[in-house]
Amino acid sequence: MDQAGVAQLLPLLVSQNAAERETAMTTIRNMETQPGFTFHLLGLAANVTLESQTRWLAVVYLKNQILRFWQRRSAVPFEIAEEEKQLIRQTILALSMDQEAAIASQAALVVGRISRTDYPKAWPDLLPAVIQATEQTAGAGPEGSVGVLRVLHFVVKELSSKRLLADKKAFMAIAPNLLSTLHGMWGVYEGVIRALQNHTALPLAADCFVLLAKTTRRVLTQGFQALHNQPQAAALATSLANTFLSSLSSLPLSPPIQRCSYFSGKLVLHVLERHPLALLPALPSLLALSSSLLQPAPVKPPEVCQALALRMLDVCIASSALKQPQAGGTLDGSQVLVPAGCMAEFLTSERARFIAQGLVVTFLKADANMLEDVLEDELDGAGFPITEDPKHSPGPAAASVLSSLIRYCASDAIPAIVELLQTAAQGLGGSDGGSEGEQAESALVRGACYHALGLSVPALKRVWAEFGPGGQMGDFLDSCGRGELGNFSPNPACHVPRQRICWLIGKFLYEETSSSSSSLLRVSSAEFYSSAAATFPELVSRPSSTASHERLEALVALLFTAISPEHGGHISVRVAAATALTPNEEDSDDPASTDTLLVPPGDIHEQAPLICASIARLAADADTKSRKLAAVRMIRGLAWQLSSKEVNQDARQGRGMAAMASLWDVWAAVKGERGLESQLVRVMTEMLSMQDTRDVIGGLVKVIGESTSRQICAEAEGTVSEGGANQ
Repeated sequence: MDQAGVAQLLPLLVSQNAAERETAMTTIRNMETQPGFTFHLLGLAANVTLESQTRWLAVVYLKNQILRFWQRRSAVPFEIAEEEKQLIRQTILALSMDQEAAIASQAALVVGRISRTDYPKAWPDLLPAVIQATEQTAGAGPEGSVGVLRVLHFVVKELSSKRLLADKKAFMAIAPNLLSTLHGMWGVYEGVIRALQNHTALPLAADCFVLLAKTTRRVLTQGFQALHNQPQAAALATSLANTFLSSLSSLPLSPPIQRCSYFSGKLVLHVLERHPLALLPALPSLLALSSSLLQPAPVKPPEVCQALALRMLDVCIASSALKQPQAGGTLDGSQVLVPAGCMAEFLTSERARFIAQGLVVTFLKADANMLEDVLEDELDGAGFPITEDPKHSPGPAAASVLSSLIRYCASDAIPAIVELLQTAAQGLGGSDGGSEGEQAESALVRGACYHALGLSVPALKRVWAEFGPGGQMGDFLDSCGRGELGNFSPNPACHVPRQRICWLIGKFLYEETSSSSSSLLRVSSAEFYSSAAATFPELVSRPSSTASHERLEALVALLFTAISPEHGGHISVRVAAATALTPNEEDSDDPASTDTLLVPPGDIHEQAPLICASIARLAADADTKSRKLAAVRMIRGLAWQLSSKEVNQDARQGRGMAAMASLWDVWAAVKGERGLESQLVRVMTEMLSMQDTRDVIGGLVKVIGESTSRQICAEAEGTVSEGGANQ
């Protein structure tokens, strides 16, 4: 093996010819454990006479080689020789300063990875050398600084992310020196955003700013236990918070400025999460920024920056350190009272109501222009389209703020949301409902209010009796649900509140059926009283238990009307109702899980036609996986309900046959989805124990074919008798 041979093989790794690619991969794999191979890769990457692609492939392969073989592991019985390691340590830093950014970035990653295992024992001079180079290039401009800042970032990233307590203490020991170097670099690059705004800075300066922000974030958050007791560190954090605020002063932002603004804001957010007292001087301005997002403005910051500002507000609301004054140390060790009660002054009752309503209207309300997407997209457990990034989108960030408001400021947040809902609902379904545009706006606001209330149902249930609009929460939901589902306005926007009220009712039912007494509703609505009387006689004797159960049954029946053919609702409403009726983990498609279907009041045999019609209705329009999964969960829940009843065999067979037709409808809807088909196979095997096997097998052959039917019957051998299986 020689360096020239490796150089010839590397380009073949990305050849369009599959045979060449496979041959080259096999050959180079055999070289990985040969002495000198790793250093050959480093030599090829540093050889400026080679083509850029060959050099880049060499450094990428070098990075992967070091990830796998720098340390011996039990599963990988090979380690790069110490002599080769020493040569790599001596030359890799020079490669990380290469003129080609792609090659330099990969080499910097290699330096960072080696530092994780070798600093300080095997490579004690690494960090001092990098710090010295950083300080020496401070005045060299972006072209001279970007390479060393990149190396410093990856080294700090690796050292700060080690999890052992000894490693954490070791990083805290070097943090003051790192902070001093970074403080000097910020003196050079803190004005980059202003220079970019004035078009007097190169785009490369933004790269240096971002690298500095990433490195500083890790040093400030991981390098100190009490950042507010470190004057230099706290001053730097406050200065960078002001930099973030000033970056948003001139909108709209160019792409380089937006990058700088985002990473400086991310730094501020992480410091606020771990060391809120260090940012007290900047806190009023940060809170003012969050509040300004709730007011109309011709131009607003980019969505990623809005999300950061809202997450800062969320941290402040939930932070106990910012609510009560507490003792803190100064530099000389004396104890002083830190004025940390600023959130009590900011979050007044009036301000809390303003924030709650502003978040609902500004961020949770669906955009009328995006209405079709909202109704057609698959939704996650929080009711947002799954395409939204929870870290970079203001919607999920606003939802988190609302959850915190409901948890910590329930006396203000709940009445504010309910008041907004009632105002929007005035004239619902009446002749004076306003123009089509006004009806759409009202519907979208109502949907946002239901969404807001559903974000924190456990906390909401605890405080509803004290701060709600009066009565029980179940009665409130029943009234809202009947109003929304009884509103047959053809306006497409009206589908949103119908969908969200079903989702909210489902969240409420999940909490109710998770408790020890109400969980009996999962087993059977019809048999609740007899079971409860035997198991919880003290509960049944109380009128509140009866009233509570009747509320739950009313909500269950209401959800079935949302799916029924007579209702004619939008498919998104039917899916939300079906999910609410199967109160297990949301979005769970685990084939081994058992779904429970909440059934309407009355004997389940009598209700079977209604349930089966609902399932068939849902399956008819199941054209996305979330819709197919909703139908599968309903039929699985029905099968479990039927199989759990203690009744005679004739009744079991009759009930099973009532569900079999719906099962065929669901099978036709999910055909081709192997995961969902396997779940239905399990349902079919359960059905075999409920009725005459010949009827089932005949239906199976007719709908899914003989081979699949034989597979199902083979899997069901333990469920049916020997005679039934032979039939």
